[in-house]
Amino acid sequence: MKKIRIIVVIILIAISKQFTLAQNVDLSQFCDNSVLLAGAKNDSDKKERDETYKKLLGVLSELSDYRQQYLSNGDPVNLFPSVYFQMTAIELEKIRQGNFTYPTEKMRQMLYFYDAYKSNRSQYDINKSCGEEHWSKHFREVDNFGLNILCQSLRTTINSAIRAHVRFDLARAIRYAFEQRTDKSITPAQLKNEFLTTNNIFAQAQEAAIVDIKKHHGACILADPEWKIWLGASIRIDEIKQWREEAFDNAIVSPIPLLGYGGIPLIPQPSYFPHKSYLDKGEKLCKKNSTLFLFDLSGSMNENGANSNISKLQQAKNASKQTLNGLKSNNSSPTPEVAVLGFSGDCAPDPTTMISNFETNLSLVESRIDAMGAGGGTPLAEAIAASECKLANYLSQTGQNNGKLIVLSDGQATCQPIRPPGTYNSGQFGQTVIPVSARQCVSSNYKIKYYTIGLNIAAGSPAERDLQYLSQISGGKYLNVQSQTQLERAFRKFNRIYVPKPSPYSNGLPTISISKFNEGVSQINAESFSSALKNCEEFAKLHPDDCHGAYNLALMQEANDFYKNAITNYQKYLSLCPSAPDKEFVEKQIAFLEEEFRQFLLFQKEVVKSDLEYLKIHFDKIQNGQSVALAEEFKGFLKEKGDYYKNLSELTGKNSDRIFKKNCQEVALGLDTCAKTINRNPSTWDRDATPSLSMTYLNLERLLEGF
Repeated sequence: MKKIRIIVVIILIAISKQFTLAQNVDLSQFCDNSVLLAGAKNDSDKKERDETYKKLLGVLSELSDYRQQYLSNGDPVNLFPSVYFQMTAIELEKIRQGNFTYPTEKMRQMLYFYDAYKSNRSQYDINKSCGEEHWSKHFREVDNFGLNILCQSLRTTINSAIRAHVRFDLARAIRYAFEQRTDKSITPAQLKNEFLTTNNIFAQAQEAAIVDIKKHHGACILADPEWKIWLGASIRIDEIKQWREEAFDNAIVSPIPLLGYGGIPLIPQPSYFPHKSYLDKGEKLCKKNSTLFLFDLSGSMNENGANSNISKLQQAKNASKQTLNGLKSNNSSPTPEVAVLGFSGDCAPDPTTMISNFETNLSLVESRIDAMGAGGGTPLAEAIAASECKLANYLSQTGQNNGKLIVLSDGQATCQPIRPPGTYNSGQFGQTVIPVSARQCVSSNYKIKYYTIGLNIAAGSPAERDLQYLSQISGGKYLNVQSQTQLERAFRKFNRIYVPKPSPYSNGLPTISISKFNEGVSQINAESFSSALKNCEEFAKLHPDDCHGAYNLALMQEANDFYKNAITNYQKYLSLCPSAPDKEFVEKQIAFLEEEFRQFLLFQKEVVKSDLEYLKIHFDKIQNGQSVALAEEFKGFLKEKGDYYKNLSELTGKNSDRIFKKNCQEVALGLDTCAKTINRNPSTWDRDATPSLSMTYLNLERLLEGF
């Protein structure tokens, strides 16, 4: 008999190997609880919702760890938590989307329910003791797993956990959560309907759990059709629903003494309240990038802005305070963490001044910004280096990996150069060019992006090109602003967090489509926006009627500055899903992008004017015999600007304008030809490239007329 059993096990294992590892779930997709927070009655309710949600997210993170262990090695002790993970993930998504009238009470029920499992599981992990008696049977099944026919062991292990958790733990958790409720006016009848909505997700959770179980025990799923009813013949979905309703009624509708296995009274609710460990895990998972503002406080900031009787410094103060006010009043997300540095003076290793350390009290940050003064030079390179170190140190102290440095400057660096020789305005991502003379960074393993703003800086000027270069080498963005209103918009754009739809709207999509969608989501969460755009485009082509596909595509088109395309796809999202819960936000974002697009077009026109002027100046110098000395710098312009003009018709939404698109292509081709001419023979490039430069200049003039 033993020999037959071994043969059966070997056969089952061989069959199971045909199944691949289930898709990893990116838990960061649950971090956006803006819809949940937007429904809060007041600040206190918002804080309570956010904190309780983060605790529950910490629970999901723990269950995910158990699940990953099961997927890795098939350990039967992690079989039930893998199923539990699927149920919790689906419920948390419903909570995140604002589907509950009393979400805090729902989350508390789930927290205390998990506490009971955690308490018993912890005892088993520490010393193999079984904790409460109703869990003893389950952990005995775990210890004896495989001693009987493998499929029977699989079924009894899962069933014993479901019975222990639902029949005995649930009523106790519901009663305890009801006793702990903040609003004592909430009645059992008000909570019951929401509680019973969980019954509707069993089938979805079952399908997801079966995918996991197939990894190690796929033959049992194939051989036993009862698994399609639930995870075994002895417990069915209808029976679980009945147990759940009985648990709710016994807990708070018609409360009775709660009994455990064998009729023994249950011990008091095991609770890790206030769930600090859960909260820490949830907050760590969703820790947002800390933002450090670096303000140019050189003397030129005291001058009035263009077409304004207000100084550039005051405009910067007003815009930053307006931004902080907007962040404070935004009930749809937790308050961010902000610090402010200023820089000016001579070429000291660290020319920065602390205006405000990292604070979530944004009113305090506002008052400190208001007290800023200006005077001195513009040691931009040194200020960037010192600021990056300070931000890196802070990230290290707080256990973060990512940071954002928003740099506002109105002039060219007066000390160390920013760009290497021969570079016009672009650099390679990750390139290190600024020597950190005040090197106090704990390490260089922190992802810090520069978001740079040129205030009243001329398009194409050396000062602008420095700021463009800084943003490129760090993976950030650059914006040219000419007014306080534009500066406010820049701050808003740079504080934008791109949160994708975590799953397709449509059901039953092919595996390859779901994989493409999930890959795009992961890239968005990792802020790899260029790569994410390609995946979103491919999914949208395959499934043009999926509204979540349209939304994520719009999101990435926005992130990559394809404003017109983004507007079109946000509108498509609302057309496909007219009752979307974020409809109001999307409508506001469309209006914002329409104005952003108008400003973007005006700036691109200024860029073309600047390029035309740059080309003319260098063409004149070429005629005066300065060609060889200019070759390296001019080569940088030709190479970098060639890429710009290749994309300009799409960036400006003029792909359908045949003449404009052709002029863009001609300019790009002319610049590329000039670059090749320089590379081929730098000593005679001025003579050889003259015809091509003349034609490129003419095409630029034509292009300018097309704006």
